[in-house]
Amino acid sequence: MKFPRLNHNPIRYKGQMVGCSVFGRNLIYKQTNQFWNSLKVGTDVLSLLVNLCSKECESKLPKPPENYIQFPHKGGADLKQPLNEDELFELEMRNHDDSQNENLKVIEIAEKQQFSILKLMRRVWKNVE
Repeated sequence: MKFPRLNHNPIRYKGQMVGCSVFGRNLIYKQTNQFWNSLKVGTDVLSLLVNLCSKECESKLPKPPENYIQFPHKGGADLKQPLNEDELFELEMRNHDDSQNENLKVIEIAEKQQFSILKLMRRVWKNVE
C-alpha cells in the first residue's frame, strides 16, 4: 500500500500539542515535521509516523531494515517502494528461468558446432581415403 502524503495533509491527534518522537518535547503542530519511517517491532516491520522537532531528530532516527525505504519520507503515490518478498521471489524465478533458457541456447549452439565439426572431419577423412 502507498503511504499517505504528509506534505499538505498532516496527521492530527486529539489536542493542540504533539510530542517529538525522538526527544519527547511538546510541540504545536506548526513546529512539528512529520515523516514515515519503517522500523522492526518484535518480528514485524511497521510503518510508523514520526513527529520531529528538528533536523537533529531526523538524524537520530534508526535506519529501516533492508528491502524497505531507507530514509524517513513524506509518502505519496510517487514514492518508489522496494519490492516486497513475493515480488523479489518472482524476479528471482524469472531471472533463473532466463538463465536456464540462455544455458539451453548455448548448449544448442555448441551441439550444432560440434555436429558441423564432425561433418567436416568426415569429408576430410573421405578425401584422405
